[in-house]
Amino acid sequence: GFRQRVSELSLSLGNVTLYAKWNESSETTTEQVYTRSGNYIYFGEYPQTIKASNVSIISTTPDTDGYYRGSDGERYAKVVADPYTYNSGYKFSNNSSVTSGNTYYFKVEPIRWRILSESDGNAFILCDSIIANKAYDADSDNNYANSGIRAWLNDEFYKTAFGDLQQALIQTTEVDNSAQSTGYDPNPYACENTSDKVFLPSYREVTTIEYGFASSSSTYDTARRMLTSDFSRATGAYMYTNSSYYGNGWWWLRSPYN
Repeated sequence: GFRQRVSELSLSLGNVTLYAKWNESSETTTEQVYTRSGNYIYFGEYPQTIKASNVSIISTTPDTDGYYRGSDGERYAKVVADPYTYNSGYKFSNNSSVTSGNTYYFKVEPIRWRILSESDGNAFILCDSIIANKAYDADSDNNYANSGIRAWLNDEFYKTAFGDLQQALIQTTEVDNSAQSTGYDPNPYACENTSDKVFLPSYREVTTIEYGFASSSSTYDTARRMLTSDFSRATGAYMYTNSSYYGNGWWWLRSPYN
């Protein structure tokens, strides 16, 4: 009869059958799929910043996404550090050293994207930092259509970083992989166009003035500088250690040289 409410469970109750009573409500909740701040959009999530020292990991097993719960209620990725081999002096954003073989936890945070262009309710956006370390292709193939990084972006990354509602917002783009897009025409390594949800930018795109970049590839353009995240520093991303560019790294284009 739903007259006796059980507010807590104890051994003295013995064996009981419990029922849930639901009350109809006019309230609705919606998942926040992105937030905007000026020319930036926070969209999707990925491990980025090293765990603060006052946060402890309280779950012993990972969730379905492979993440652990922290005492602050946030999710964390567990990583055994394998930093870039041929350089030293890497530090996290909290100024602690990145030590190979040590286990670290990195907070899963909203990804910041720079808006390159927008019209008719659609935005063309670029991830504003280096959040992962991935090879272009394990077989050293110079073909973007067949590359491992393209497969990773549109499968593992796409499914991990974005929820269902966010995936529904991401448009499928016909990606220009022509010789002209690579900056070298002719270019025997140019491949056919691809249809992708997420893709690396091309040489031509990162030299497009309308997107906020310098038109010359030889210009030291601040719009093309990318900081590495703590997570990527622990997982093999190369970064500069000199003071002028500390933390900045190299990032892939989809365009092959000729």
